[in-house]
Amino acid sequence: MKTLAYALVFGSICGAAGCGADAGTLKGSVVDGGKPVGSEGQQVSLSFHPMKPDGSFDEGNCATAALNGNGSFEFVASGGTLKPGRYKVVIAAASSGAGTGTQSTGKEKSKKPDRFAGHSTFAASKLVVTVEAGKNEVVIDLSKPTG
Repeated sequence: MKTLAYALVFGSICGAAGCGADAGTLKGSVVDGGKPVGSEGQQVSLSFHPMKPDGSFDEGNCATAALNGNGSFEFVASGGTLKPGRYKVVIAAASSGAGTGTQSTGKEKSKKPDRFAGHSTFAASKLVVTVEAGKNEVVIDLSKPTG
């Protein structure tokens, strides 16, 4: 829960870098093999990290959006705009509290696998989206990384 809160605060602060006349709006959905992947009662954030031409992280600039229960998201901070360019997408889910997939099996508890585990850090994620000036709508497919 704290990790997600920090990500959302950080994203709100650094998302301001996206303003400008040539900026683009971004909304879309997250799917896995064509099936929508929602938040399933968890707080899930998508962080969009601008990439330099060499593929490295452009530190100090990022934007975040919350994943909705139906798998949709929309970037709304800073007027809902981002600078055009390529962005690496990192998806992080809160890992504590009710609805996180912890199930009782009698004497012990087991946890569902984290469906975002391969995309939860900048180094691990291979998810990339391109934002152009104007309206952008993307589908991020967890089963088909684009990076």
